[in-house]
Amino acid sequence: MSDKGARDAPAGDSPLPSLFGEIIGHAPIGVAVIDFDGRYRSVNPAYCRMYGYAEGDMLGRSFTMILPPEERPSLLARHQAFLTQGGPLRGEFKVIRHDGVALYTVADSVKIPGDNDRGLRLVYV
Repeated sequence: MSDKGARDAPAGDSPLPSLFGEIIGHAPIGVAVIDFDGRYRSVNPAYCRMYGYAEGDMLGRSFTMILPPEERPSLLARHQAFLTQGGPLRGEFKVIRHDGVALYTVADSVKIPGDNDRGLRLVYV
């Protein structure tokens, strides 16, 4: 993707078409693409600002990094069940910003193609 939009982790091809990535890169809502193992593949600038991280600090790391430690295993399991079994993955979630401030976000997810038919989760906050 271009420097103006959401970008992918260095390894692999983009899960988002270029134009779509440009649009998401300028969106005022936080958007991320997460692989089956829970790693960020793409994050847009609004997502990074929301959690107080630089893009490079998020790409390739687990999305659970923004969750309270006690909630990480269950939400990773929900994420993987969403990708393999379907069903909704939405709601209000407690998150912890990089600066330690806790906040509540409302998030929804959709499954998009990628990763050897396991799919990727596109989450918008």
